[in-house]
Amino acid sequence: MKRTTVTHAVTTTILSWNTLCTRDPWYEGWGCPLEQERRDSLMELEGFSTEQAQAVLTQERYQRIRRALQWEIQRNEEGQGQEEQYKDHESPLNELQERNSSVPSLHLPSNIDIMLFQEVTRDDPWGEDNDDTDFVALFSSLYDRVPCQDDSEEETLQQVYVRRDSGWRFTQSYGLKTDVLEGGCLVELEYIDDNFSNGEESNVDGAENENNHHDAVDGSDGYFNDTESTQGCDDEFLEKLHWEERQSQKFICNKMYIVNLHGKSSYMRNPYKLNAGMMALWSEISDLLLSPAGDDKSLCNDLDLNGDSWKERIVLCGDWNVHLSDLPGIFLNLGNYSDVEAAMLDNRTGSNFSTNHEDGFLAQYDGCLLATSPFLELQSVSRNLTGFMVKGENGELGGRFTYKHNQGVFYEGTLLPGTLASDGLSDHLRTYTTFSISLKRREENRLGL
Repeated sequence: MKRTTVTHAVTTTILSWNTLCTRDPWYEGWGCPLEQERRDSLMELEGFSTEQAQAVLTQERYQRIRRALQWEIQRNEEGQGQEEQYKDHESPLNELQERNSSVPSLHLPSNIDIMLFQEVTRDDPWGEDNDDTDFVALFSSLYDRVPCQDDSEEETLQQVYVRRDSGWRFTQSYGLKTDVLEGGCLVELEYIDDNFSNGEESNVDGAENENNHHDAVDGSDGYFNDTESTQGCDDEFLEKLHWEERQSQKFICNKMYIVNLHGKSSYMRNPYKLNAGMMALWSEISDLLLSPAGDDKSLCNDLDLNGDSWKERIVLCGDWNVHLSDLPGIFLNLGNYSDVEAAMLDNRTGSNFSTNHEDGFLAQYDGCLLATSPFLELQSVSRNLTGFMVKGENGELGGRFTYKHNQGVFYEGTLLPGTLASDGLSDHLRTYTTFSISLKRREENRLGL
């Protein structure tokens, strides 16, 4: 019987979303005027203090974010092919579409494998410490949160969730501390699937170790499904078992590296600091992945990788706070195999933005950079306008935006769906990046040919 190696492309979709931290809507210089107007009305009608009104509206917004994510999950569960039309599902957009036939249908990917969130407020997260037990139970039953930035002192966090049935499982995570970032996470993933492991299930588990990163915890991610078989075994035996599993060549290394980041605007919008900052970020990633602990708990055979292989399998996403299209040139200048492709929205109309600057201009600050390599191929990029909270200055909407009560936000006279002030979610849009990644597996030729 002879084993041969074959390749297979797996499609993966990442949702990236800056969910807007608690304090940001209220800044007069660059906050969200429609939310500020709602606050002022609440103070006048109910006699609330500024702090009370802001707290009420923040909790209402977090509840809407949970509803939006529940809708995303429902699309995943219903899964009617590679693309679905937003109008075919219950959502805040339905009523607007019925009233205004000019609202276009939104085509979004139906399966979201990885969710990345930026600027999640530490002391009041929308996703975990809340009373919405039904949502928490549903979300946690489908997605595993990757532990990251646990030792961070930053006010906001970048969170990474991996869908349990996506085939991807995290093995390591690292908090990124480069000055160019408000915060970030680097996550190492491996594709674990019966078809990619000769039908044999792994009995390798992970454990906590130092160097500011986390390993998969046994049981939590489906890695270690036979806990009873090793109960009572000493550490020396388990360590030997893990090493033998990794060297058994049952697994070919199918790794992917995801970065979820929030760029620091003072660095990102300064050309000199941006260049130096990207160099520092690239160096930090390299140092973390080449450290001895980096590959220590991998399920795959590390002989399939070399020291630079991560540069061909990395996807960097988040709120960059700079035009996404400006970044490939910056990375190219770094040298040493740092060529990346920007996953841009179709901008032939000039209005495919992911956020607006308070001065009025539009920008795609959000999305992903994919390594330019034989392993990764960009397939599609889309966005979701629902809940867009326009930034402005001194209580006025910026640029070409206007607002009509009971209708929503207009951009150059065109209604943006789901943008009633009471529907506000964030000043950044959800972006969806779909790409294929080439994976390997060994197949057995039972004829010995």
